[in-house]
Amino acid sequence: MDQLTPFGRMVRKIRIDRAIRLSEMADHMRVTPAFICSVEMGRVKIPEGWGKKITDFFQLSPTSEKELQEIINQARI
Repeated sequence: MDQLTPFGRMVRKIRIDRAIRLSEMADHMRVTPAFICSVEMGRVKIPEGWGKKITDFFQLSPTSEKELQEIINQARI
């Protein structure tokens, strides 16, 4: 069974907490909702530049931005 990665858990939680639809995020990221789902589940690697795009889209605080970047860096090890 598929499980969310730490990246997926964080991004999905932010999206749900802010009542943003997956399709809205996908439009902003210029990908399909299925692609975002695949990244959240770890089936696809987190694309370069997504940390900045997600930070800008959600207008993350510096603390949340740092946490997101740490999760992304950890996923790339």
